[in-house]
Amino acid sequence: IRRVQGEWSRGVCLIHGIYRMRKPDGSVLLEYTGQPMEIEYTGSGFLVSAEGHIVTNRHVALPWTENPGHMKMIASGAAPVFTRFTVTFPGKMPIDVAQNTIRRRADQLDVAIIQITSVQAKGIPVLPLREDGTEGQDERAIVVGFPTGLAALLARASTDTLAELRKNAATTADAIEQLAQAGQIKPVITFGVISNSEEHLIAYDAGTTSGGSGGPVFSNKGDVIAVNFAIQRNFAGNNLGVPIRYARALLKK
Repeated sequence: IRRVQGEWSRGVCLIHGIYRMRKPDGSVLLEYTGQPMEIEYTGSGFLVSAEGHIVTNRHVALPWTENPGHMKMIASGAAPVFTRFTVTFPGKMPIDVAQNTIRRRADQLDVAIIQITSVQAKGIPVLPLREDGTEGQDERAIVVGFPTGLAALLARASTDTLAELRKNAATTADAIEQLAQAGQIKPVITFGVISNSEEHLIAYDAGTTSGGSGGPVFSNKGDVIAVNFAIQRNFAGNNLGVPIRYARALLKK
């Protein structure tokens, strides 16, 4: 746990995205107010290569896949377009991610990979991944990520930082940049027990919630065994991760 806190947590990033839907005629979908409709969200991810590959969930990298209305529009020729897509690692400023770097699996497993450059990844620890296919045999699960997104970061921020954000009526992007500049982007670490392991998922009681999706699940040996992807509503004792071998298979491609 000390190694995860002191070193590996620096390889876990806050993902912040804002996207619009562009209709087939090139115009964007509008709100009833006449302003462009924008969907904003946060998630988690973690660096897995010196070349800048970052593992996360499919629903974090491609959030419109969770929106039936948007998927119908896409089937009719519309296209989702990010107006902001960044990753922010502890001790670093936000890094822009190109939308065309997103890669997902061909199946429905909730895993995807995005990429920054090797120069941008320099100095960020590459997390160790389990390689022998024994992900479910550990007794412990250490989950690292950004559950509740900005809310958890603001709860731990200094009073001076909070006062400055309120004064400037900061947007989420502004707040992330200011927190990064103040060195206050740090993930939440929770500890629990693995209760079940199946071919396509691992269940554990380490606490997490929305925003923690895409973060790494470490074993008690200190390597990543899963990608956190789902919470059991109304029951904190059963959260779910995709075994890391499915992310490694995508990385090889």
